[in-house]
Amino acid sequence: MSGLFQNIIADFVDNKVIIDCNEYPVGSFVVDLLNQGEAIRESCEDDLIAMNTLLFPAVGITNEDALPLIGIALGFLMQKFRPLEPLSHFFTPEQEKAVHDFFCDEATHQLFAAHNAVRKASGQNPGADLSYLHKEHPILDNAGFAFLFSETEGRVRNLCDFMVRLLSDVHPAYKELKNAAEFYSYRGVHNETVLLQHARALALQDAVNCAWEYVDVPKGEKETTVAKRYYFKSYREFIITDFFEGLHHNHYPRQCIVCKGFFLVTNGRRKEICDGDSGIPIPHTNKTYTCRQFAKRTKQKETTDENPVKALYDRRMDSIRHDVQRAVITEAFATVAKQLAKERKQRALMDHEYANGAYLTDIEKPKLYADVGIHLAACGGAGK
Repeated sequence: MSGLFQNIIADFVDNKVIIDCNEYPVGSFVVDLLNQGEAIRESCEDDLIAMNTLLFPAVGITNEDALPLIGIALGFLMQKFRPLEPLSHFFTPEQEKAVHDFFCDEATHQLFAAHNAVRKASGQNPGADLSYLHKEHPILDNAGFAFLFSETEGRVRNLCDFMVRLLSDVHPAYKELKNAAEFYSYRGVHNETVLLQHARALALQDAVNCAWEYVDVPKGEKETTVAKRYYFKSYREFIITDFFEGLHHNHYPRQCIVCKGFFLVTNGRRKEICDGDSGIPIPHTNKTYTCRQFAKRTKQKETTDENPVKALYDRRMDSIRHDVQRAVITEAFATVAKQLAKERKQRALMDHEYANGAYLTDIEKPKLYADVGIHLAACGGAGK
């Protein structure tokens, strides 16, 4: 089980992350967390509560019946965490088997049988040499049962603490990164400086304090290149670093305006629709639209004069043009306002809840112009 307690070691080179010789696009782990973090937290809580109930009070570790139950809870947790990359490299089937073998009824019985034999022999003849018990109970070593039992207790507690820390890392990181991804997706901001400023405002970098070094990694069959190898002490350190390295290479997490899932933008930062399945049924078939198919279908509806989303958008575009003509706003201000209005219209066409709610305010001049002012101020641009 020792592998579970090693640091997460990852090599960052160019726009890739290398873990156990497997390459991933930098930023892809953030997207994985955004799509799975909340569900994993909810599904793991009961198992963590059950595991900790068995561990406390401290004497619970001396209960022969408790150890197999702790092992079962740990096995369930490993299965639930495994889909969240890069944890599949740590919660392997081999590691799961090692945990099962350590906590199984037979291993637990051997441990406590040795315990009872030592206690009985010590009671009958205090201070006697008990090395002969090793033949009957191979689990004992020369250090005797006291050392063995304290080592077992330490292993159990370390593994359980590892799981607790992991979940306590996953949920805060999920909330912080979801905040950032939604900011990128819906505020109409595509300037790297603004994105980085927002990320810093969340104090995400404060969570990272890990060792690193430069190393050689393979590049092709005959060449090598230099990578930055990090030794992360926690999952949260790893995921925050993946996020900032992604920003460095123009990899952004975005939320699809159709299916609401998150995807990684590696080029074309104004991309708003993922390549996945929307889950929306195609009428009179047993198939579903892809997000792109549904978006195309919805955009065709956009040309209908009766569409209230388009009607509000058209009125706003007219008012922006009039404000430019009357010198109320500058051309630069109008350009940003038009782009932001267009993005909000596109979101409203895909999201009926947004169209019937916040869109009605977001497309109005006071709110639209206020957000343009915030955007220009953050970029160091001029106002109206």
